This record gives sequence, C-alpha cells and structure tokens, in this order.
Amino acid sequence: MMPVLCLGLAWSASGQAEWYYGAHVGNTEQTFFQQDPQLQNILIANPYDDAESANAYSFYGGFRPNNNFSLELGYSDLGRETLDSRPSGALLWKPGSFIADIETEGLFVSGTGSLPLGDTSSIYLRAGLFNLDMDTAANSFTSSEFGAITRPNLFYGLGADYEFNKSFGIHAEWERYNYNNSEEDVDLFSAGLKFNF
Repeated sequence: MMPVLCLGLAWSASGQAEWYYGAHVGNTEQTFFQQDPQLQNILIANPYDDAESANAYSFYGGFRPNNNFSLELGYSDLGRETLDSRPSGALLWKPGSFIADIETEGLFVSGTGSLPLGDTSSIYLRAGLFNLDMDTAANSFTSSEFGAITRPNLFYGLGADYEFNKSFGIHAEWERYNYNNSEEDVDLFSAGLKFNF
C-alpha cells in the first residue's frame, strides 16, 4: 500500500493532478477488405473505391496525475460507410456486385504521454485499446447478409492541445485504429473541447 501512495504523491508532485472530460468531432478515412479472402474474388471482378470517409465523434473522461501522463476512458462512434461495387451511377445489379453498409463504434481506454510546450500548450502521443463493435449489412446480386464483430483492437495517435485557462482547452488529433491485423485501418482526424475540474 505504501509504494502505491508514494507513487501517487510523486506523480502529483511533478504537476497538479486533475480530472477532465471532453468531446471531439471529426472525419474518418477507412480502408476495408483488401485482403479479405471471402470478398477477394468479388472485388477483383468488381473493383470499388476502398477508401471511404464518414463523420465521427467521441466522448471521454480522464485523470491526469501530472503534466506528462494521463489515463482516459470514453466512447467513439467512427461513423457509417457504404461500399458499392457497381459502376458509378448504375441502378441495376449484375452478378457479383454488392452494396455493404458498415457501422463502427465502441468503448476505449488509453494512456497519453505529453510534452509541454510552455504553460498553455503541449503535444502528446496516445495508445490504447478500442472495443470494436462493427455491424455490417451486405446486399449482393443473389442474397443479403448481416453480421456483427466485437473484439478489442489496438489504436494509437498523435495530437496537440492548447489551454485558454485552467478550466478550458482545445485539441486536435490524429488516431489510427487497426481492425484486422493491419489489413483494415481507420484514420480519425478530429478536433474538440476539454474541460478541467
């Protein structure tokens, strides 16, 4: 027990400990299924733009024991993408063509390491676990399929923040989520608000 207390005091001594909460909004760039064996033959015959974008948002709360480290817990909705293998503007189906709607969300826990750039701004690195919850609805020439995936995935990022005062600040961040052994990636670019208390 004493080592834990001493560690906490040491953390607090190097900077004022504080709790905070915030939210950010942004845009995702998602790349899907390039190596998925179940869709490989279909995609060869029916190529589609595999880089899709969507609106995204997050809510989070965190604890910062000092100026260099923090822990966060939150929820992210990474948006909804539609993949369409039909030629642009086509209204009719053909054998092998498909449309898939993919929605992604989940809870996350992460840690950040910060480098202060003066009294009001800093840059930081982030790494953590995202509990992926992905729902897919796919319609092809011959059938319709629905599926769901739930599993933990690593994510990491880089950001910068600026504090206007002790209670309020803003930040901008890039994050990358890896879904399937780096074969399916999501890049999230976002900006948001943070409130300290």
